[in-house]
Amino acid sequence: MVYAVLTDGLGQGTVDLVVERLDNEEEVYNYQNQLVFSDPLQEVRVLFRLEEFSFPSPGRYQFSLLLDDVEAAHRVVEVYVKEGP
Repeated sequence: MVYAVLTDGLGQGTVDLVVERLDNEEEVYNYQNQLVFSDPLQEVRVLFRLEEFSFPSPGRYQFSLLLDDVEAAHRVVEVYVKEGP
């Protein structure tokens, strides 16, 4: 699950969540949705449920949140293989 609170917007826009592998820059997930900001002070909560997503392999991945094709935030995560029982 990916969650973000967005502010400082006005009108309708497109939000994208993009996940890419950092070792080869392969895009492994992309989801797009529409948002509406009625006031720049309004907090718009965005929730992405990644129910059909799994990481293809261990490694570093970047999650990017874009608003109208402009990066608003990103986070890098390291994925490991669980070992043992």
